[in-house]
Amino acid sequence: MAFSPRRSKFGVDNSEAGKLARTYDGRLYASKLEANYARELDLRKGTKAIKDWSPQHRVPLVVNGKTITTMVIDFRVIHDDGSIELIETKGHETPDYKLKRKLFEALFPEAVYSIVKKGNIG
Repeated sequence: MAFSPRRSKFGVDNSEAGKLARTYDGRLYASKLEANYARELDLRKGTKAIKDWSPQHRVPLVVNGKTITTMVIDFRVIHDDGSIELIETKGHETPDYKLKRKLFEALFPEAVYSIVKKGNIG
């Protein structure tokens, strides 16, 4: 019987080749989509289309002074005009994610929040 590398419940390939495909600039990303989007953000920064970006932006979701959960958003992008955009790359939207997104949108209605899906980059 041939060995088959383990995949996560979302089909992420955890073999060495799979990890290599999810690695960009020395950082292991959760998916190839996320790693490819990081690459695109670097290209945009290099052409001065954006000022800067950072991965894994943590946003505590606090209701009535109590932290309910923390949403880890894939990318925080600073545009040339100083505005901030929070970007999530998604292949599959879990019920957990949908609930966190609704809570985030209710708590931060002024936030610029975008979702990038497979096929929408490049």
